[in-house]
Amino acid sequence: MINDIQFQDDIQPTKNSDAAPAKTTKGSPEIKGKKKLKKTQKYLHDEKLDDNGNDLHAGREFSRSNIPLDMLLPVKAQKLFAKKRDFNKYKDNFAERKAAFYYDHACESRNNNARSKGKQFDAFKFIISCKPEELTPFKTDEQKADFLCELAAEHLRKMSGSKNINFYYDFVPHIKDGNPHVHVKMSTYTIDGQYFKFYRGKQNHGLIKMFDDIKYDLEEKYPHLLQMEHDKRNNNRLKVEVNKKTNEVTGEHAEIFNKLNKILESHAGANYSHPKIREELKEAGFDFRYSKAKSKHKFKDIQIYHKDAGDTFRSYANLPYQAKRVIENYETYQYYIRDLKIRTDVSATVSKATTLANLFPSKNVTELNKVLYEELGVMLIPSFQKDKTTGRKHVSSWSFYLAKENIKFPALKAGVVDPKLFITTQDEAIALHETCEEMTYAATQQQKLKGKRYTQKNREEMPLFRFAPNESTEQFIARMFATRKYKQSLTSQMAMGNSVTSTYNNRKMLDTNGTDSLSVYQANRATAKSAMEWYVAQQFCEIEFKGVDNPAIQRLMYIEAVLHDVKITNYTPSPELKAEAQALLDAERDKLIKKNNAKIIEHIKAVEADPEGTKQYLYLNTNRKLDVDVDQRPKLHSYLFGLKMGLEPSVFKHMDKLTLSKEEQKKVVEHFAKAEKVSDAQLAIILDKAGISFDDVPSTAERQEQSQAYTAPANMTRTASDPAINPVPSTPAKPANPANSNQAKPPETKPPKTGNNRKIKP
Repeated sequence: MINDIQFQDDIQPTKNSDAAPAKTTKGSPEIKGKKKLKKTQKYLHDEKLDDNGNDLHAGREFSRSNIPLDMLLPVKAQKLFAKKRDFNKYKDNFAERKAAFYYDHACESRNNNARSKGKQFDAFKFIISCKPEELTPFKTDEQKADFLCELAAEHLRKMSGSKNINFYYDFVPHIKDGNPHVHVKMSTYTIDGQYFKFYRGKQNHGLIKMFDDIKYDLEEKYPHLLQMEHDKRNNNRLKVEVNKKTNEVTGEHAEIFNKLNKILESHAGANYSHPKIREELKEAGFDFRYSKAKSKHKFKDIQIYHKDAGDTFRSYANLPYQAKRVIENYETYQYYIRDLKIRTDVSATVSKATTLANLFPSKNVTELNKVLYEELGVMLIPSFQKDKTTGRKHVSSWSFYLAKENIKFPALKAGVVDPKLFITTQDEAIALHETCEEMTYAATQQQKLKGKRYTQKNREEMPLFRFAPNESTEQFIARMFATRKYKQSLTSQMAMGNSVTSTYNNRKMLDTNGTDSLSVYQANRATAKSAMEWYVAQQFCEIEFKGVDNPAIQRLMYIEAVLHDVKITNYTPSPELKAEAQALLDAERDKLIKKNNAKIIEHIKAVEADPEGTKQYLYLNTNRKLDVDVDQRPKLHSYLFGLKMGLEPSVFKHMDKLTLSKEEQKKVVEHFAKAEKVSDAQLAIILDKAGISFDDVPSTAERQEQSQAYTAPANMTRTASDPAINPVPSTPAKPANPANSNQAKPPETKPPKTGNNRKIKP
């Protein structure tokens, strides 16, 4: 199997072409623009006849695609057309619509993703080919094509970093030209709109390395494939065989390995000294480099060079375990010197800590840490792993934390004998971990102030998606873009002063007055979304349309208003538009309910597995956009689901912050009862347990003190001193699109939204 990114096309003469025989053209994997997208699509699905009239593109009838298109493949639709001219029009329309989909998806994603500015192409293509003998297990053309498509799917799964493909794609197999292969055409943005960096790279990184790793895995999975990558890697290793019983070394490179292993053995475990091993390796003529792929699935490989083994670096993959560990330690210490610029001998400190840990009479971590920190400035800290079946976290490994250098080194690799024997309680381990995190953060800030390189993530609190006083739209977009938290449609555009220009078509999208109104110039989703995000950032929850009516723009603005919890006071949507917007909001609700319920089930399993464990709490999600609670229905729905599953209200945190009106609560309860098929008797018990009552009689839970969480009644009021709620300003805010009208009263069905203090039009 060959997966080829930089490929060439051989053009054969056909009845429809006067091309010279075996003419070769170089093909680029990047496709930009509708014209090239359409041309590529037509080529993939067109017939390609040789001198004998055989179709070299046979197999395209077994193509796969996840692009929603209500058209048959041209090869399947051909029999429906009596005239060739009509069929050619159909093929042209098919290719054009496919091209438009790739193009529009790239444009929409580019507009909505701040990190995608400057990206220039709309689709990416490559070829996976096999020799005929690699497909011998498959008897029919359909089986061969399906296998080729499955190879293509595996590539896209690895590129997606998940079990599911997160790209739009076309897999088009061609199996009749003596070189059965499948063309892969894919979107450059993931389905959820994130840009994928198609960096091809070289031998030890980028797509080329990733494709080599995928080929290696596929050869292992399908033995009938030629073992090309396996042979390549075997041939690129030190050619030695080590007898596990006698440790006798044989092979072409036995002498080189013995020379290397003698050095490595003297630096095993606590005997490791980085300055000494560097000097010894240099004198012996050895050099190392680290190779890794870009994907989440990495074939981590350290490669060794010695002039007597040839001009190439050779993999350490077949070396004995003890030798590998010392080489891995060497690369880690090299990283400290090369990338972190640490000039002290870290290996000396780690070796002393290892010796002390091995000789210490007690395995109690608290006692050992006291000695380690006093003598060396080192702490043993735990790493946690979550059990997939029980959901409980447990200590999986231990590391040395060097406070002065602000780095960690695995205790097992350092030579600590069986770190799993260290004694600590769960609470002590968690406290130790948190202490180390605080120390790491403080040290990182000091390193940052001194201009030193650091690896820990900056934990600076992100600002709210809100305009600062007297801040222009240009300044706001620049500030939000710099935080890299708010990758929204508005922050993806170009701004000058208070005008916003599209990064996609370079046309003006919005003009604003900087405080409370704007003008919209384009009738597309990105513009409407940017406009609504501007109003949210200005803290408005009510706006109104002014100026000349534009149904297309008003329709898009209404949809975005519903999705961002902004009311348009002087616009009445059609029933169809209202249903469309509500359906989009309900889809988000259902997605969050599913996520919350899964969290609840996982919690129940964890408790059942360890009933005496530390009490865990549940934090349910609401639909939030730009720091605004757009829809709290998922939180209440899943709260009721948790009670139905037997959990106590006290398990759930922050349920008292719900601000749903009584009418909204009723609708959520009805939806819950229908979705979970709950009887009236069961529902009454659940509501009483939740403290929800739809009449004037208080429930049992409402009479209890705050030992149980409950949903806040809609008419509840709070004072300005309550820190959970900002006071409503006594002076009305400036209007969104000023108008001569009476001041609107604050909504009576809901209390002010927590922490938002959003403005409404007067």
